Amino acid sequence: MGRRWGWVLAAAVWVAAAAAWAAPPPDHKQLFSGTWFHAPVADDDCTVCHTIHRDPVGPNLQAPVPDLCYGCHENMAARDEVHEPVGEGRCTDCHRVHTSDQRKLLVERVPDLCYGCHPVDKEHVARNTLCTSCHEVHSSDTARFLKGERTRNCGRCHSDKRRGETVHRPAREGKCLMCHFTHPDPRFQNRGLRAGFPRTAYARYEKGAYALCDRCHPPELHADPGFLGTRFRTRTENLHARHVQGERGVTCSECHDVHASDRPALVVPWVRLPEKEPVPMGFIRFSTGGTCGPSCHDTATYVREAPEEELR
Repeated sequence: MGRRWGWVLAAAVWVAAAAAWAAPPPDHKQLFSGTWFHAPVADDDCTVCHTIHRDPVGPNLQAPVPDLCYGCHENMAARDEVHEPVGEGRCTDCHRVHTSDQRKLLVERVPDLCYGCHPVDKEHVARNTLCTSCHEVHSSDTARFLKGERTRNCGRCHSDKRRGETVHRPAREGKCLMCHFTHPDPRFQNRGLRAGFPRTAYARYEKGAYALCDRCHPPELHADPGFLGTRFRTRTENLHARHVQGERGVTCSECHDVHASDRPALVVPWVRLPEKEPVPMGFIRFSTGGTCGPSCHDTATYVREAPEEELR
């Protein structure tokens, strides 16, 4: 009888020991308190990553990081463009290894995690656009870890910028970066634009104020009242310059949509001046000139000499 109870007692001790081994040690409990679990942790299989006894590789690891990670995960550094932490094997810069309150076992939520190294992009944050909407996070076959080529990325959210009967050439050709930075640039505080461009209704012409437009259009368009290389003119006067150099200086975007419009010459359908009700632009183009108003002013007509001139 005593021998039988001896075996029962031994079995009970073995079961208790096995249960204790399956559970995390008391001083490790903080490692298992998150919402999302690494698969080996969820399966109580610590030995996927750890050795039972002491080992020279880190905290009893089966192999050094990132080789240990690549035992289960694909090699994240195998493509052409590699994110710096990935290339240097610093998986734990972004991921926790046991549990986390963030999906993918992230250290913090995106975009806060990204902003630990990269500058804050207030424009996209304001639209609740995540970094991962446009970028791969480990490695990529495209520059800047983009998901596909640049234009397609912009078009996912900004497709309306190419919708209209008349589309500004950079927008039509998908060359968004001719005018825009995708992220803030410390050199320019003008909503990500690559050069000066007034964001107000009135801004009288001065050198550099319209530098963004000057990258493609001749500066004389708004700087020289006698410049006749435009269709918006009389026989002797450049009417762009009249508007921009007038008493207050009406900026380009008050008359033109900078991306696309259903009207010729990218003309906007409505004039929206500060502290005034929107009014129809009233623009009509004909072969020898055009007419505009009443909106900012009474109806005015302009006539050129050469109706066959190409539109600039």
